[in-house]
Amino acid sequence: SLQESQLKMFFALKSPLRCWIIELLKSHRALNLSDLASLLHISLGRCHYHLENLTGLVKQDKEKRYFLSEEGIKAFQLLAQPRS
Repeated sequence: SLQESQLKMFFALKSPLRCWIIELLKSHRALNLSDLASLLHISLGRCHYHLENLTGLVKQDKEKRYFLSEEGIKAFQLLAQPRS
């Protein structure tokens, strides 16, 4: 349902690290786990944990690179909006 997907998005965006992942994926288009962890200066395990919490916003391609889904792009647009 729409409300359930909105709740998942708000949960995902509650973490500054997950917001940063969304921003990195938007600017790089696609990144593998190790490149993403390196850019974030975190362990592979911690990066994987946060990616799992972005289910629905982030997908993987055949080369195991992460990229933003349509919902992920909407989440990025929410993040990019000026705060009032």
